[in-house]
Amino acid sequence: MANSTYSQAMAEIVCAQLADGLSLREISRQDGMPDKATVMRWLHAHSDFRDQYVRAKEIGIEIGRASCRERV
Repeated sequence: MANSTYSQAMAEIVCAQLADGLSLREISRQDGMPDKATVMRWLHAHSDFRDQYVRAKEIGIEIGRASCRERV
């Protein structure tokens, strides 16, 4: 069942996984994690989470780029 209650702890888990390169879709498929619509609501309602989310996505993108460069 999806977790729809916002907490800083859950926000940190989501962002840590994003920074590791997982997509929001992959995260949302995990047991106990919020679904995509819930995360979108959190982004709208919590500016601190929005900032953390953006930074995590940037890190995840950079990790993905580095991984691609290593393969070449």
